[in-house]
Amino acid sequence: PGIQDGVGGLHIDADALNLLSQGPALGECLAARNATTVLTPHPLEAARLLETSADAIQADRIVRTRELAARYRSLVVLKGAGTISVHTNGRCAINPTGGPALATAGTGDVLAGLLGGLLAQHFDPWQATLAATWLHGRAGGTHDRHQDQHRTQPDQSLGDRGQRQAAFVAEAEQRVAGRRAQ
Repeated sequence: PGIQDGVGGLHIDADALNLLSQGPALGECLAARNATTVLTPHPLEAARLLETSADAIQADRIVRTRELAARYRSLVVLKGAGTISVHTNGRCAINPTGGPALATAGTGDVLAGLLGGLLAQHFDPWQATLAATWLHGRAGGTHDRHQDQHRTQPDQSLGDRGQRQAAFVAEAEQRVAGRRAQ
């Protein structure tokens, strides 16, 4: 069985995106999938997938993210300031949360874990994508507001210890429960 035979959600990030950009064969398999796929590139990875420059991606983030969604028949999350999520139908959402703390290598792994966890629980893939990006950005924004530094390590991005962490977890649980109910 190949990736096109999968019945569950598939999340593609990091080096898997780089492999996808190496030629058309994997992209064609991905576009033929009947199950949902979510791609989560940063601008340079998106540029490789579209065979253009990161500057071209940044110049028109929404159009380029829609182009990726159409090309790969996938939900796409273009990471960066004002993270953009695009559905295969062209619907677009701009995440209002986040901050400079998330501009650190490895913090995308936290997003991958959040998204993977929601998909594994059979959340609607679009709702899972929106919830994961919101929670990820909220964690980074919370860290920015409570730290003098502007960068964080991935293991710090889910909040500080003590009361702030407890408050964040409680808020996240409420928001995820609300998304699941929709």
